[in-house]
Amino acid sequence: MSKARGLADLGNVYNDGALSNRNLIINGAMQVAQRSMGPVAVVPYKYNTADRMRFSLGAVGSTWTQEVVTDQDVGDFVGNALKNTCNTAGASVSGNNIRLELQDMERFVGKVMTLSFYAKSDAPVTLQPQVFGDTVVDLDTLTLTTSYQRYVSTFTAPALTTKSFFDLATRVDDSVVTTHYITGVQLEVGDTATPFEHRSYGQEL
Repeated sequence: MSKARGLADLGNVYNDGALSNRNLIINGAMQVAQRSMGPVAVVPYKYNTADRMRFSLGAVGSTWTQEVVTDQDVGDFVGNALKNTCNTAGASVSGNNIRLELQDMERFVGKVMTLSFYAKSDAPVTLQPQVFGDTVVDLDTLTLTTSYQRYVSTFTAPALTTKSFFDLATRVDDSVVTTHYITGVQLEVGDTATPFEHRSYGQEL
């Protein structure tokens, strides 16, 4: 079967509602923010606003605020996004780590997986997605634009023998004072990004 035919068949399955529970990310649409919607001055290496979205600080001297914003017209859905603002530039990279528990990921070690998400920025800024297992896998460096685009990266899940967790990091160049937004984060098995899987607030909670 050709890949084009396979994608067409996949679309038909999606329309029939059979592609549920394929997104391994919890709260990829930034619906749940039990701590605060923000804006808040972020505390490094903590979950500041949206659940499961852990902020990491890579540069001394940069300062950030974070909030969850609603009614973002992303393209294939209107919903929430995680908004990060670098108020004072640093000299490295900072961003969000999406942490999955070991038991959620160890069965996928060695398998091809696809990460997709929507992002934009109010000024050109680079974004470096990374996968953290026993080794760090750098995905393609991206340049965000002022409108939402869907970014897709495929990788092979690394071993987890020395880890108790699995991180997906979206690290932004914080040498630039800028605001960027991210939403629709999806991680799935295989080499193809399927349409974002919408789940209810109750399911995500």
